This record gives sequence, structure tokens and C-alpha cells, in this order.
Amino acid sequence: YVFLRRMGVSPKAYCKYIRFQALIKLINRHGRKAISSAAAGAGYFDHSHMLKDFRAFTSYSPKQYLDIINLPAYAKKIVNTSIN
Repeated sequence: YVFLRRMGVSPKAYCKYIRFQALIKLINRHGRKAISSAAAGAGYFDHSHMLKDFRAFTSYSPKQYLDIINLPAYAKKIVNTSIN
């Protein structure tokens, strides 16, 4: 209850968002070659679980997503905000 009030989402939904962000980061960084290994790398139980979440968040498959964003052009727009 405290987490929900503070964050606005349940702990389970929050973890789902964080896992999906990790997936997008992997796919944006490594393109098509990451799709097959991205499920495990982002913490998904299996590939079908990852595909289900991907479609739920984006309405696209990972391949369709990569076709839409045009990865080479998109990579130039990504700003690294992590502190090393």
C-alpha cells in the first residue's frame, strides 16, 4: 500500500516497467542480434513472456519496432544520462 501511494503503481507493475526499459535499452543498443537473447538479458522468464510484454507496451513486435525507429538514425538521438 505504501509503495502504491508513493509511486502511483503497484510493485509488480513498477518491476514490469523497469524490466521493459532494460529490454528496450538492449534492443536499441544491439539491434536485431539482441532480440533472441534480450529476454534473458532483461530478466524475462522466457522469449514468449518478453514478446507478450513488448506488444503490450508498444503494440509492435521487436522486429517491427526496429523497422520503425530506423536504428542507425535513432542511435544518434539517444542521450546517455548515466553517470560513470
